[in-house]
Order: sequence, then C-alpha cells, then structure tokens
Amino acid sequence: ENFIMLACSLMTRSSLIASARDRDVSQGLRSTACPMAVVPCVSPLKEPHRKWSLFALSFVAVSLCAGVTYGWPALRRNLLLAGGSTLSEEQLGGCFTAGSWATQGGRFFFGLARDRYGTKRTTSISLLFVVGGSLGIGLCSANSAWALGASMFLIGLGSGSQLCLQPVAGLFDRAGTILASLSGAFQISGLVFLVLTSITDNRMHSFVGFALLVAVLGIVSALMLPMGPSFVLAEDSPADAKTNEEEGGGGGD
Repeated sequence: ENFIMLACSLMTRSSLIASARDRDVSQGLRSTACPMAVVPCVSPLKEPHRKWSLFALSFVAVSLCAGVTYGWPALRRNLLLAGGSTLSEEQLGGCFTAGSWATQGGRFFFGLARDRYGTKRTTSISLLFVVGGSLGIGLCSANSAWALGASMFLIGLGSGSQLCLQPVAGLFDRAGTILASLSGAFQISGLVFLVLTSITDNRMHSFVGFALLVAVLGIVSALMLPMGPSFVLAEDSPADAKTNEEEGGGGGD
C-alpha cells in the first residue's frame, strides 16, 4: 500500500510539473507568434512621416497636373510669337475648349474609375495622359490644330489626379485644411505653361522635359499610393482594408 501511495504521489507531482511547463511554453509561443501581445504593431500609415509623405505627393501631383490647361494664354502667346502659328482665333479657341472640357468633364469618369480600379491605377493613368499631352505639345507643329487640340485634351485629363488624391485628407484630423491646400494646388497648376514658356521659347525642350518630370512623378505615385480606393488604415477601417486587399490582389499599399 505504501508503495502504491508513493507511486501515485510521484505521478501526481510529475503531472503538475508537466502542466506548468506546458503552460510556460504555450505563453512563450503566444508571445512569439503575436508580437502585439508585447509591443503593439504600428502600421506605416500611422507614422506621421508616412502620412505627410502621401500629402506631399498629392500636393505636388495636383500642382503640376490638375489645372494646367488654364495657363493657356501663355502657351497661346508662345505659339503665335515663337512658333509662328497661323491658326485662327477660332482654332486656338477650340484647342483651349478641348482642354478645359477634359479638365472639368474628365473628373466624372475618373471618379467612376477610381471606385472600380483603385487610387493607384487611376492616378497613374491620369499622369500618363499628361505625359502624352505634354509630348504632343512639345513635338507637334504650331499650325496643327488637331494635334494641339488632342494634346490639350490629354493634359486636361490630368485633373483626374486631384479627384483621386483628395481622399488623402482622411488621414488627417483637420481634413478641411488638407482639402483647401489641394484646392490651392489646383490654382498653382495654372502657372505651369507660364513657367515652361518663360524658361525657353523652344516648346520641344520645355514640354518634353516637363513630360519626363511627370513620368517620374507617376513612378513615385505607383510605388506609394494604395491599390484600393481608400487611404484609411487597416486598423481604423477593416472594411476598407479588405477592399484594398481585394483590389490589389492581396498587395495592400
């Protein structure tokens, strides 16, 4: 009987020791598998510098591309004086009308496209149109109304970048201030033609250089912008995070 009691005591003691050891191991695995139990994980967009980087990108893109067509008087002067254009006022007016219509009307279509295809794709396409339009103006003849009109139309589609990038304001507490800043950036973009024609009268040099600058901006946008339609973080909005993941094929930002 003593031997049996001693054996039972040893077995019970061994079980208690094993249970305690298993519990310690389990806790250790949980700590390793889920670092948030020890140190909270912070999304890159939670970091202030990331948030401001996205705003800076948006501000630059809107300043360079959104309302460029409204600087038409400077380009018109260059076409007539430096380019020796013989186009009539009606033809010149038609070129400006094509660009201004694209600036205003194109936003509707970019809004639909952004909801369906996400911020990164639609913004990149908008900037690509600006690249094509700038190359067209730089390389076409000053007497080609159709080429100038088509180029102005493409540049006007750069307004889609403003529509696609405005939701960056959702990352800030004072969203109204951010939206006002982007509206100011739209006004700045009207100076682009004036700056380009002031640097040199040679349209090929200035506008091809501008096209290269916008192309670089498009590459940066493709690297930084979210695939989905929302800039909101995964921790803040699981639904938006799921949408971003589905739109980007699981790629996220």
